[in-house]
Amino acid sequence: MARSIAIIGAGVSGLTGGVLFAERGFRTGIFAEQIGQQTTSGAAAALWFPYDAEPVDKVIRWALASYKVLVDLIKDPGSGVSMIELRQYCRAGEIQVPDWAHSLGASVMSSEVETSLTISPSCFSASFSISVPLMNTTIYLDYLADRFQKAGGSINDSGRFEKLEDVDSKFDLVINCAGIGARELAHDVVLTERVGFRPFRKSGVRLEPEKLRDGRTVIHNYGHGGSGFTLSWGCAGEVSDLATAAL
Repeated sequence: MARSIAIIGAGVSGLTGGVLFAERGFRTGIFAEQIGQQTTSGAAAALWFPYDAEPVDKVIRWALASYKVLVDLIKDPGSGVSMIELRQYCRAGEIQVPDWAHSLGASVMSSEVETSLTISPSCFSASFSISVPLMNTTIYLDYLADRFQKAGGSINDSGRFEKLEDVDSKFDLVINCAGIGARELAHDVVLTERVGFRPFRKSGVRLEPEKLRDGRTVIHNYGHGGSGFTLSWGCAGEVSDLATAAL
């Protein structure tokens, strides 16, 4: 018998996790007051790049796992994913190219390339470029929602909970992807807003299981800062692993 999973939140984290669980045969329902373009994810810039999230070791691992999935999605014209050249500059000294960027083909830009820029190359002492996935949020979030529902998942836009235990007891497991809403729902007082409504935590992304008072397990997955899209598939994969162990 398929186990039932409730996901709170319909931003990129909630939808990505929903796709993963539904396509693996779980009966999955997403509950949220706001869906798709109405969420914080719908208003966010969606360029893949590990940014503004901790802890670094886990963030890079999650980001690279997401990179692989996003690059594969480019093959589907309906996904809204494409590749774009990202350039990073340094005003003084040598630029530090991260090890993970080298593994994805990052290269130091030559002076010849610099002279083609509309800005003066003399403003910068060093730079590097890397090709990264770019998500059109209008298309991508709809793509995830459609893929989730085609896999048998349901989206409920009337779901507001005062506490995690309010989720219907027919669901065996709860996944908390409430973003900034987790501040009240999970009583997370280090969760703050940064750059609009991006949910940022000083202690980093919260991805861990916790026991509810009714005996069920909730897996928290929020606090991604400015890297929600960048970490989405990697975090969803780890949530799936934790869910398998919990069930």
